[in-house]
Amino acid sequence: MIQKSKKAKKSFLILLSRLKSMFAFFLICGVLTACGGGGTDSSSSNNGATNSGSTNSGSSSAPPLSPSPNENLSGLWDGTISEGGLTYATRGLIFDEDVNDGLPADFYAISLDADAIYLGSISPNGTDFQGSAGMYEIGGVLFGQSTITGVGYSKGTIRATGTSDTGTISSISLDYDASYDRPSSLGTVAGIWNTYDVVGNITATMTIQNNGSFSGDNAGGCQYTGEFSIINPNQNLYRFELEYAGCVLDGYAAEGYSAFFDESGADDRMETVYMVSNDGQTQGVIFLDMFRSSD
Repeated sequence: MIQKSKKAKKSFLILLSRLKSMFAFFLICGVLTACGGGGTDSSSSNNGATNSGSTNSGSSSAPPLSPSPNENLSGLWDGTISEGGLTYATRGLIFDEDVNDGLPADFYAISLDADAIYLGSISPNGTDFQGSAGMYEIGGVLFGQSTITGVGYSKGTIRATGTSDTGTISSISLDYDASYDRPSSLGTVAGIWNTYDVVGNITATMTIQNNGSFSGDNAGGCQYTGEFSIINPNQNLYRFELEYAGCVLDGYAAEGYSAFFDESGADDRMETVYMVSNDGQTQGVIFLDMFRSSD
């Protein structure tokens, strides 16, 4: 994985914040093999026909091939990232509102094992893609940059290579997570949600209304308000916006994505990943693993 400065043998990835005060994307790569079709050469077996003196005796060229449509890699992805002999479980999130609009897709790659998150963008070109991402440590510190190249197939696989600014190479292997095809609604996210520390203490609470608006606070003394919104009612992905008040993050804004990751489909576990910014400058990336309160 990508080595962090002054952290011996702590490999890889980007910041993944357990955010004791308060989700998921991606990395991707591979090698694309293009297959060319071959045909028989009729000229050797039918020379008389080809040289019969017809008005079409001149050679004709086939029309140029149209470019392949871009693959839509939007979705939730699960897999691994490997580097230096170590392999880390990784979750990916990609969202591309229109794959043919010429704009890059939002890209997150999250590894709980590596305690890191990639935050960046990728641009599709058929099944190929390329992009770049910042690498963030827990706590929001940017520790490096990475370029990303790979091959991906809609609702299939992603194979990619990440190259850090220090030359470290990572191999990424991700498979589509069908939970992305679950429907979404504001009524589904409504309720009281908590995050917990490793011993089970509540570290943050969020109360979400039926219209998607929410408020809450955390153990660090921050209050926050914000809103969840539907992106596509047929997809398990929500847009997330938040603003802090009453603490060192007073006035800081955040935006990102949320999705349900409970394997049972009970809609009782939601993961949120978002970028925190101040005066237009990214300050860090936060990950929340939220559980619906039973109260």
